[in-house]
Amino acid sequence: MKRLLFALFVFLYAASFGYAYVEYLNPVWEYFGFKMYPMDGARLAVGVSMLALSAFAQAPRITTPASLVVFVLYFNVYIPCLITSLMLSSDALRLYGPMLLALTAIFVLAGIAASSSQPGTLKGTDGLHPGFERFVLIAWALAFVIIAAYSGSSLSLTSLDDPAAVYEQRTAGATDNPVIRYIQTYFSNIFTPTLLCIGLIRRRPLWIAGAFAGGLLMYAVNAQRTLLLLPLILVAVFLLISRPRLHQYAAHTILAVLSVAMIWSAHTQEESLFGAAFAVLLTFRTIAIPGLTVSQYEDLFSEIGHTYWSNVKGFSLFVPPPDWAFNEPLWPDLGYIVGDKLYNNPIFNVNANLFAGDGVAAAGTVGILIIGLVFIGWIKLVDRLSMRWNTLFAAMVTLPPAISLTNGHFFTTMLSFGGIFWLLVFRFVEPPKISARMQETAPQPAGDTPS
Repeated sequence: MKRLLFALFVFLYAASFGYAYVEYLNPVWEYFGFKMYPMDGARLAVGVSMLALSAFAQAPRITTPASLVVFVLYFNVYIPCLITSLMLSSDALRLYGPMLLALTAIFVLAGIAASSSQPGTLKGTDGLHPGFERFVLIAWALAFVIIAAYSGSSLSLTSLDDPAAVYEQRTAGATDNPVIRYIQTYFSNIFTPTLLCIGLIRRRPLWIAGAFAGGLLMYAVNAQRTLLLLPLILVAVFLLISRPRLHQYAAHTILAVLSVAMIWSAHTQEESLFGAAFAVLLTFRTIAIPGLTVSQYEDLFSEIGHTYWSNVKGFSLFVPPPDWAFNEPLWPDLGYIVGDKLYNNPIFNVNANLFAGDGVAAAGTVGILIIGLVFIGWIKLVDRLSMRWNTLFAAMVTLPPAISLTNGHFFTTMLSFGGIFWLLVFRFVEPPKISARMQETAPQPAGDTPS
C-alpha cells in the first residue's frame, strides 16, 4: 500500500511535468532543444511501463542517506529524462529506447538497494561528534575569511533574473588559483551545509545564520543560484524528515509541491512575472535541463565517438582520448564541448548529470549501466558506514552531493563535492558511543520498526 501511494504521487509529478512540457517548455524553449512530437500509443505505453516499474521499486520513505540521494536523482533526472526523451522525436524508441531501458534498470536496482538499507536509530543529538563539529566551525570560518579577502574587490550581489549580469559576475569571480577553487568548493558544498545541519539539529541560531551568510558570500563570488538556494533547500528538507508525523510522507510532499508549482508556473508565466521567474528557475533550469542533457549527450557522443572515461583524471593515464579529441581545444571539458557543438557557443558549459557525462558520453548504454552500478555501490557504502552516526545528520549532509550529481559528473562529485569526504568521515571519525539501553529505547520514525 505504501508503494502504491508513492507510485500515485510519481504519476502525478510525471503528468505535471508533461503538462509543463507541452504548455511551457516546448513553446518557450524549443530553440534550446525541447522539441515536441505528441505521444503516440507505443511511446506512451513504454513510458508508463517504465515509470510504473521504477516507481514501485523506490523506497517510499526517506529514512537513510541512500533513500534521500536516490529520491533526488529519481525526480530530478530520471522522470524528466524519460518524458523529455520520448517527446523529442516520433522515432524516440529507436533513438533513445536502449538508453532509457538501461536507466530504468539502474533506478530499479537503486530503489531496491535504498529500500534494503536498515534505518539508523540514533535521534536527537545522539551520534554527533563534538570534535568534528569544532573542526567544521574552524574550517568554515577560515575558508570564509580567505574567500572574502581573495574575492573582496569582485564581490557583487547580482539580480537573479538578469542572465547577462549573472554571467558577468561568474566571469569576474572566476579564478585560476587551484587552491582557492578547492577552498571555494569545499566551503560551498561541505563546510557551509554541514554547519547548517549541525545548527539545525543542535538548535544553534548563530551557526544557522553563519551558513546563510556563507551561501550569500559564494553567490556574491560567482552568482551560482544553487549556492544561494542550498541553505533554504536544506532547511525545507530538515523540516520534512525531522518531524515524526511528516517524515513518512516527505517524498510525497515534495512531489506534490513540485507538481503544483510546475502546473501553476506554466499556466501563469505569460501573465505573471513571478510565474515566469518560477517557471525559468524551477521547471526549466532545475528540473527540465538535467533530463534533456542525457538525450543531448546521447545524440552527440553516439555520433562523434565515446570517451571511455578518458576525460577523467586518472583514467586518462591508461585510456587514450578518442580520435576527435586530439585537435579539440576544449578537451577534456565535456560540458563546453557539448555547448560548442550543439549551441555553437564554446563558452556555454552544458553541465550534465552522472548518467550523461560519466555514462552516455563514456560508453553509451553500457556506460549508463557501469556508472549506475558504481553509483549504487557508493550509496550502499554511505549507508553502511553512517550507521554509527546520527541518522538525520547523515542523510542531510549527503544532500549536497546528491544535488551535485543531478548536474555534475560522478567522479567530480566524489572528489570535490563531498562524496569521498563523507565516506572518510563516517569511516574514521568515531562518534561518542551511547549505551545499549539508549540504543534500544531510541525513538523510531513513525511507522518504522527495528528488524
